[in-house]
Amino acid sequence: MALQPSRPLLIVGSSGTIGRSLADWFTGQNHPVWLTTRDASAVDPQTRWLDLAQPASTWPLADLPCQVAVLCAAVTSQKACQEDYATTYAINVTATVELAKRLVEAGTFVVFLSTNLVFDGSVPLVPADHPVNPQTAYGQQKAEAEQALLALAPDSVAIVRLAKVLDQGFPLFQSWINSLRAHTPIHPFADLYLAPISLPFATAVVARVAQQRLSGIIQASAKDDLSYAEVAYRLAEKLHLDASLIHPVSCQTAGVTYAPRHTTLATDRLQELGMHPPDAGQVIDQLWMPAL
Repeated sequence: MALQPSRPLLIVGSSGTIGRSLADWFTGQNHPVWLTTRDASAVDPQTRWLDLAQPASTWPLADLPCQVAVLCAAVTSQKACQEDYATTYAINVTATVELAKRLVEAGTFVVFLSTNLVFDGSVPLVPADHPVNPQTAYGQQKAEAEQALLALAPDSVAIVRLAKVLDQGFPLFQSWINSLRAHTPIHPFADLYLAPISLPFATAVVARVAQQRLSGIIQASAKDDLSYAEVAYRLAEKLHLDASLIHPVSCQTAGVTYAPRHTTLATDRLQELGMHPPDAGQVIDQLWMPAL
């Protein structure tokens, strides 16, 4: 059963990039939404305080009746997950699963945001049912949360695995552009890859999954991978900047120990949403061409 226009949708973690974008998307559709944030200063009549690091007794779920909930709140820093596994696990797995359990028991359809990092990157266009094999602490936590959520009630849970989500303000790429404009060399990684999707595309995927209450695992990535160095050269070409200032290096020089060769996902279920995966290069072009 599709999301009813009169029934509110809950976005948990509305202050994050995707959470904010989803809130804007549904507001633009005139669909009622409840929002949560762990920033006490952002609380308002539409937004409740909810911090997954705090006891479940503090969660205001009784005040937030909803037909669908999108779980965007998480510790997404790979460094934080690696360095403080116990604390981040308590948020990304234990509290997230408990929150989803309470929502499902109340009759709510739950959409959980996950990542391509549940896989090891050895297979391109990896199918949704391929065995997970995370190589990072963050990927391990997401994989465990996925398994627990799908066990709750398969027809009441959607897992949306997203590859790298970019918007025009992506700090790394913007810093490259600024450096090249200042005639300063940059050193992008030649052996680190991404299969990017734009923030508007990712938002539309998650929003349509929520609207259709499409259960199971849905994956979204570009059709192909680009190295970070290839992205830098593409930006230089499109923005008419000096490509001779681009000096690619290995990610190992920065201490990166995990660099998957493949980050693409099989995206066959996007057809159920009336969507198709983009080309990686087109994502870069569409995001940064307006800078001209």
